[in-house]
Amino acid sequence: MTVSVILPAYNEEKYIEKCIQSILNQSIPAEEVIVVDNNSTDKTVEIAKKYPVKIVLEKTQGIIATRNHGFDLATSDIIARTDADSEVPYTWIEQIKTYMDTNKCDALLGASYYNMSPPPINDTLFLSFAEAIKKIFGVYPLIGPNMAITRTMWRKIKPTLCKDERQIHED
Repeated sequence: MTVSVILPAYNEEKYIEKCIQSILNQSIPAEEVIVVDNNSTDKTVEIAKKYPVKIVLEKTQGIIATRNHGFDLATSDIIARTDADSEVPYTWIEQIKTYMDTNKCDALLGASYYNMSPPPINDTLFLSFAEAIKKIFGVYPLIGPNMAITRTMWRKIKPTLCKDERQIHED
């Protein structure tokens, strides 16, 4: 199974370099890395150009259009996404490939860690939010700074996804 990594980015000059480095320094490399710039006005694109990644522009402002554009351009079996202000662990791609292959699943949601103090507040806030969404919608939210989905499943679910930034969506 092959992996494309999508990085939606808007004014991420402070973080994107470490993010790209963490993706390019994987135990198993991605077949492609696509940075989808969303009209950044800082040095995001200039920094990304220093690395062997594909850079594309999404003119429609917002995470939904930016993410969808990157997913649509992906050519691999698996589409992985992470926030441009995140750093992924050394075995991130390896773990995605192994888990999806072993468990024959179509999508994964990665865990997140926030470096905030005190740590118990993070757990409480996240669980409270997740529980609130579960009570309102009947399902736990699919949220987080990173996720993976098969390209086949992406094509199936894309028409059903929320495209309105004012409503609850994946990010």
